[in-house]
Amino acid sequence: MEQVFDITTGLKIRKASIDDASSLHTYCFPSETLEEVEKKLKRDIERMDRGDAYRLVADINGYAVGNILLEFDKKNKKVAQVSQLVVTGPLRGSLVADKLMEVASDSAKQNNVEILQIEANRSDGKLIEKYKSWGFVEKEIIILEKKL
Repeated sequence: MEQVFDITTGLKIRKASIDDASSLHTYCFPSETLEEVEKKLKRDIERMDRGDAYRLVADINGYAVGNILLEFDKKNKKVAQVSQLVVTGPLRGSLVADKLMEVASDSAKQNNVEILQIEANRSDGKLIEKYKSWGFVEKEIIILEKKL
């Protein structure tokens, strides 16, 4: 017998708070120390207060199980970058990332942003296809590196 449950029922997308550090460390950024997660979270909250960024978490029953960062371009206020889109392993493939992107996009629109940008490695075809499903299109850009 198989039963299917809608995990998005208890899902809330909200602004990150310093109280999210522990669950973000556990579920989204386990390779970083708790102190590193706290430091980055504090920095992002300060940036939110200045209007430079918007960090959201996917909350299920009080636990931050997903994260997204929206950074506003200082030179061009019509552009924002999306980064740190992370969903805890067991919930990948659910609608959590979709909801995070949806709310981040809405937040960008409310801030008069016209273009969202997101980066991916060319070799990560599955991820690129997901981004395309959200309306992103590939741009011809070449990044060159020099190892020192």
